[in-house]
Amino acid sequence: MVLGRSQKAVGEVQNETILGFYLRNSNMTEITLGTWELVMVVFAILLLIVLVPFTIIDSIRSSRLTVVQKIAWIVFIIIAPYLGAIVYLLWGRKQKMV
Repeated sequence: MVLGRSQKAVGEVQNETILGFYLRNSNMTEITLGTWELVMVVFAILLLIVLVPFTIIDSIRSSRLTVVQKIAWIVFIIIAPYLGAIVYLLWGRKQKMV
């Protein structure tokens, strides 16, 4: 059985990292997250927790957007959080009332 770097057969000992996060899926293989993978996951979650509320609140408070534009931006940010928040910060904050 060929397993990738982040998958190891059950029973194998892993001494790869001090910090490790282990999951077992239905095939009885362990999916491990090393230190850097865990750091990236935590960073992505923290970014989501900070960025999405900031962009939603900023769009609500914006005096440059109409009500329809505000609703559209909020829906876009909720449907695609990372993409919506980044696009709003780059383009939506500069948008003016039509």
